[in-house]
Amino acid sequence: MNILLINTNCSYNKGSEAQVVSTISAFRKVYRDAKFLLLSYVYEFDQESAKAINKENDILSVRGYPMNGNRHTFICYSYHIIICILTAILQKFICLNKLKLNQTFLKAYNEADMVIDLSGDTIADHKNFYSVAIKNCLGVLPAIILNKPYVIYSQSIGPFRWYSRWPVRFCFNRAKAIILREKISINALRSINVKNKNVFLKADCAFALDPAPHSRIKEILISEGIQLTDNEPLVGISVSRLIEIRNDQYVSQMAKYIDAIIEEMKVKVILVPHVAHYDESSQDSRDTQRRVFENLKNKSKVVVVNGNYSSRELKGIISRCDLFMGSYMHACIAALSSGVPTIVLGWAHKYKGIMSLVGLDEFVFDYQSTSLEHLIEATLKQWKDREKVRRYLSEKAEQARESALQAAEVVKQVIE
Repeated sequence: MNILLINTNCSYNKGSEAQVVSTISAFRKVYRDAKFLLLSYVYEFDQESAKAINKENDILSVRGYPMNGNRHTFICYSYHIIICILTAILQKFICLNKLKLNQTFLKAYNEADMVIDLSGDTIADHKNFYSVAIKNCLGVLPAIILNKPYVIYSQSIGPFRWYSRWPVRFCFNRAKAIILREKISINALRSINVKNKNVFLKADCAFALDPAPHSRIKEILISEGIQLTDNEPLVGISVSRLIEIRNDQYVSQMAKYIDAIIEEMKVKVILVPHVAHYDESSQDSRDTQRRVFENLKNKSKVVVVNGNYSSRELKGIISRCDLFMGSYMHACIAALSSGVPTIVLGWAHKYKGIMSLVGLDEFVFDYQSTSLEHLIEATLKQWKDREKVRRYLSEKAEQARESALQAAEVVKQVIE
């Protein structure tokens, strides 16, 4: 079974990497001979990350075009996908089969037995963030043209602008299965009149991600010069470069928030990045957390993770926390699936939708409308009830893990 993964990466965005690793693990349970190929828009970075993923089994390969230092990777990727679509049409309708040997992306689709779209939350047109629903639909078109079964997997979708509705509806109606990770996305699907009957609600695949071994986490903390003790409560925080770009008060507000919880809760704080971007001038969350750290009064009570680590390693670090506050969804999923009480400061419906699955949607806040005082108040409330929340989450996290693993089984049943 050759499975092609599209519209994702396994390197700089640790949430995407968590989905790739979890998807591979889940599908290897139902297709034991499965091999995976990732179609990459950041080829060199994904290729390097694949080596780490393949330490135990050589099951993931990466195909793409060299970046050559080009920052416009999405544009280049879209260009090659469009060329792939055109050559696929020629191959199918003019029977020029030799063409498939001359186009890197087309060869990937031709060799695939199944195509899995791992767009995450990017089949959407988010106001003030990004409008890429149509771009991600491009990746599905070669599968449609070549009659390859494809699956929309573990996603949050919508909202859609008027010009995206028809392309999304066209692609979704032809999918073998649509696996959505929260109920709000099901409503978004209905709003554009998708008629596909094979729509399933399952927990995000990363709920089943295994953390790195304790020995590896210990190595990382030593290399970072971070000392954690069992008698000092630890709060993990993951700040977002995406939000910082759109809110010039975000860094100072996060610094004030951290100082407040240190003083009120008598805790130590660890800053954990979840995006280590290939373009240093862009979305690297380590840059944001450095600026937050510079604005702190209580620097002695804060430690910073500076390295570029895998999603499994970051989950292992996050699992050490007594409470977690994050603005990256998969950093929060790492906490929730580890039974760590979690608060979210986000910007899209995916946060509320996913937190509602574990019954913590009252602790989801929008960065544009939530006051610093309200966020601190909610944090103190959850801190007071943290032992109760942890016990509750231990059961919910296991249910979510089982749901995430069931998604691959559902796909197999539909495909076969």
